[in-house]
Amino acid sequence: MLEDINRDLAQLIEYYAINKSQAKSSFRMSVAAIITGFITIISGVWLSYSGNLPNQNPLYISVLAGVILEFIGGAYFYLYNRSLVQLNFFFSRLALMQDTMLAITLTENLPEGPLRHRAVDHLISVIASRDAKILPEPPPTAPRRSRLPARKAATAPGKKKT
Repeated sequence: MLEDINRDLAQLIEYYAINKSQAKSSFRMSVAAIITGFITIISGVWLSYSGNLPNQNPLYISVLAGVILEFIGGAYFYLYNRSLVQLNFFFSRLALMQDTMLAITLTENLPEGPLRHRAVDHLISVIASRDAKILPEPPPTAPRRSRLPARKAATAPGKKKT
C-alpha cells in the first residue's frame, strides 16, 4: 500500500513540476509579448509624429501589430492564471498525500497492541471520511449558453393570451 502511495506521490510531484514550469513560461511569454507590443505601438506613434515617412501605411500596420501583440500578451496572462489554479490544486493534493503517508508511517512504527489498533482504526476512519471540501477544486468553466431561442410558455387551452 505504501508503494502505491509513493508512486502516486511521485506522479503528483511530476505534475506539479510540469505545471510550475508551464506557469513560469506563460508569465515570461506574456510579459515579452506585452513589452514588444508596447514598444511597437510607441515606435509607430513616434514615427507618425516625426513626419519622416511620406507613406503612412507602415505606421498604421505597426500600431495594429502592437495592438495584436497586446492581445496575445493578455491571452498568455490568462493561460498563466489557469496554470496557477492548476498548480494550487496539485499542491493541495500533494500536501494531502504527504500527510496521509506520514500518518501511515507513524502508525506502522507504533508498537503492536491496543494503542496501535486504535490509531489504525482512527486513521482509516479519517481517510475514509475525508471530505472533498478540504481540497480546493479547480473552478468550473463558465456554463455555455444555448444558441437556441428560449421557448415561450404555452397557455392552457381555452385561455387567451393577454
